[in-house]
Amino acid sequence: MRRHDPRIVSVYLAGVPAMNKRAIDSANDLMIDLIAVAALQPWNISETHRVLLPCRTVGGRVLGQNSRRHLSRYRVITFLFAVTLLSSLAALLDSRGLFGHAGTLVYMWCPGLAAIIASLLTARSLKDIGWTTRPKWLALGWLIPVAYASLAYGLVWITGLGGVPSATFLQRARLTFNMPTRPDWMVIAASFGFISVLLLLPSMISALGEEIGWRGFLVPELSNWLGPRTTCLISGVIWAAWHGPALLHGYGGTGTPKLYQVACFTAMVLCSATVMAWLRMRSDSVWPAALAHATHNAVIQLFFDHITAMRTWTPYLIGEFGCAMLLGLIPLAWYCMRNLSLPLTVGADHTPMNTTGRPTIPTWS
Repeated sequence: MRRHDPRIVSVYLAGVPAMNKRAIDSANDLMIDLIAVAALQPWNISETHRVLLPCRTVGGRVLGQNSRRHLSRYRVITFLFAVTLLSSLAALLDSRGLFGHAGTLVYMWCPGLAAIIASLLTARSLKDIGWTTRPKWLALGWLIPVAYASLAYGLVWITGLGGVPSATFLQRARLTFNMPTRPDWMVIAASFGFISVLLLLPSMISALGEEIGWRGFLVPELSNWLGPRTTCLISGVIWAAWHGPALLHGYGGTGTPKLYQVACFTAMVLCSATVMAWLRMRSDSVWPAALAHATHNAVIQLFFDHITAMRTWTPYLIGEFGCAMLLGLIPLAWYCMRNLSLPLTVGADHTPMNTTGRPTIPTWS
């Protein structure tokens, strides 16, 4: 360990009488070793060694490691109670026609509103949702759903289990873009660009409501409580359960048994939750996950589903209620889960965490 490392904070000794230079140097070396071990532990004051360390507080209260985990558990429970209450209320009011065509938008914003309410009730800064990001993570958030959707639908088309392009899709696209005599590939390219880029804004408005709740609030707090890997599984289960009432009341595909649709959709949500949790924890931002969610909804529901011509087995393969997308999502989720074994950053305090949810002790040369 480097002596008097400039990255180490100053040490203050109390109750020590006048000492010579050699004794002071020895004491300083001991203090530096103690601080290096405790540098990423919760901030506290060690009375035994008279070492003054910065304090991590919430609402003026000093928090130790156990206190942080208990606080995160309390925040998770508060959030789940709020999102259940808001979602139930939104579903009830929507069933009576109060929201009109905006019912889906209101329902998708229930997790976001629950996150804001839970943050205010538990003294969690709204900055911890993760509002800053970098372009590379935004690019990755857009690319990931485009990649696994292209793989899934490409295999369906190549094997002949689904046709491409759909005549109805081409006809409508030619009218929309005023391209009556252009080649098919040009019409398809224009449609993809329009849907995957220009239509992201309206898709983002609805997706952001979910992501503020699931990835902006739930994932960081679950990670502080239970660790990143467990967070991926539990957040996926909660996300899938939140969709349950909609699945039971008509949301789904056509041409396949309902049980099959629920199974495929649940598997897709579990895998997607792992990928989006990885994006959130690795980027320390909610925006990459929100962009991935918005891109997924846009390119799959508005482009790939509509450009595919239906054949006998096509409904069993395409869309969120088919199994084809799992071919790319399962290995991607597996990679993300393994990647979370490396140190990562969660929350606004930027404390490196490992898969146990405990601070990682650095090694300095």
